[in-house]
Amino acid sequence: MKAIAILPCYNEQDSVGNVIDSLRKTAKDIKLDLKIIAIDDASNDNTLNVLKKKKVNTIIGLDRKVSLAGLIRIGLKELDKHNPDYVIHIDSDGQYDPTELPRLIKAIKHCDMVIGNRQFLSLKHMPLIKKIGNLFFSSIVSMIVRQRIEDSQSGFRLLKYDVAKELKLKSKYTYTQEEIIQVKRLGYKIKEMPINFRKRKYGKSKLINNPFEYGFKVMLDIIRFK
Repeated sequence: MKAIAILPCYNEQDSVGNVIDSLRKTAKDIKLDLKIIAIDDASNDNTLNVLKKKKVNTIIGLDRKVSLAGLIRIGLKELDKHNPDYVIHIDSDGQYDPTELPRLIKAIKHCDMVIGNRQFLSLKHMPLIKKIGNLFFSSIVSMIVRQRIEDSQSGFRLLKYDVAKELKLKSKYTYTQEEIIQVKRLGYKIKEMPINFRKRKYGKSKLINNPFEYGFKVMLDIIRFK
């Protein structure tokens, strides 16, 4: 089996190295031929040097900051160069546990895309305002795709390559909701798998500094591609 991990990075010098090491060790343990595509969103810390030190397979360093959606689009365009079986989405902040990847691979045998469900309502380290936002947007996405999606904002997910290569994401901010909607509209099956979501050890969220601003931008994206 071959897999590509798309790893968006922005000022995660303290955590991205551990994420890469854990991904590689997990892949080796299950005999998964893994390659990593890391896209650095014009970090102003040492993130890019960490990626180079870890000898990541493909490193794309941007001179100007874009968005999470933009980083994922760049990563998806690189897939054809590798022709993998699976595509992995995972964040570089260390909150997702790469050792849970085998469970997602096992689950995808019965569907086309697996979303790691953070079970955020039970998380003590997630603020109430973020839980409310996650509930709201997961409900919106669920209504659009006519399937209950409990955690549409999760950034740890696995797709079959045949699915990922059909995606044409247009969101300007984040990608998570639109990707689910496109996968369903293309006629593919989605499944959720409970995962552990760890407390952030270093820094703070780069995507959701202001939950209200995040909500406004995500709503604009949903209206745009809906």
